[in-house]
Amino acid sequence: MKILRFLMVPIAALIAMSSCSKHEIENYSGVDAIFFDQQHLGAAHESWIILKRLTHKNYTLVNFNKILESDSLLRIKIETTGYLKDYERPFRIEVVADSTDAIEGEEFELINPNLSILPGENTTFMEVKVHKTERMLEQGYRIQFRLIPGEHFTLPFGQKGIGNMPLRDSGDNDPEYGKNSDPSVHNLYITAELTQPDQWPSVPGHIHYLGTFSKKKYKLILELCKPYGWGILEWENPQKMPMDRLNIIKQTTASYLVKQYELGREHWVIDEDGSMMWVKTCPWSDGARPEDLVDKN
Repeated sequence: MKILRFLMVPIAALIAMSSCSKHEIENYSGVDAIFFDQQHLGAAHESWIILKRLTHKNYTLVNFNKILESDSLLRIKIETTGYLKDYERPFRIEVVADSTDAIEGEEFELINPNLSILPGENTTFMEVKVHKTERMLEQGYRIQFRLIPGEHFTLPFGQKGIGNMPLRDSGDNDPEYGKNSDPSVHNLYITAELTQPDQWPSVPGHIHYLGTFSKKKYKLILELCKPYGWGILEWENPQKMPMDRLNIIKQTTASYLVKQYELGREHWVIDEDGSMMWVKTCPWSDGARPEDLVDKN
């Protein structure tokens, strides 16, 4: 009898807890909102992270300098709030012309502007194909997309919405990218500009091997390294840019710059800031002005 009594006490407690829980749960009474919900794919070592825990982003960046291909197909996530439905819910995507610099049909294509949330689903993906062009070498471009919700959804902002989403990424080393916090629009940035790689070398406490970074210098180095088969991807991978390889790059570049210097002033290589282009072992200093050097001819 004692055993039975002891068993009944925890059972009664569980029933009471269950009864309390039922009274505390409230049904969702919000709107069926639709919004861009792009997420960072994560680095290779983060592949174990489940999708729902990946970092949210309010923009997408395509840098053609970090990929070999000239075309890239992107899938941008779109999500909804509210209950799942047993019917299809269509909506549209539009390109915001006055906030778009890229040329549609030449530099990008929106694969299908008419999309749907399928029965039993709360997410879908917009697909955009972007193409590398010559003019991207000089500057980057933005494409802005806007959700047109249709009759089944509302947009998640304004007095009746859930508000903007400021708790997202501020940008990939550029705060301009991450400024938009309106979840009804999504900015896609595409570029082929040369940017300073993480492997731009310096030895702590010593002079930089390749001096001050500039796109002009980086472009020259990439051109001089073509015979070795070393390109942008080698610069982006620290395992492919060891110190002995950096020494070869430095020596090759210095030899070229010194040779041009010895040919006479009209052949001197002037950097973007008007100074003499410099790497370690050049006989002038980093930042030296051409007018301060003697023309040997």
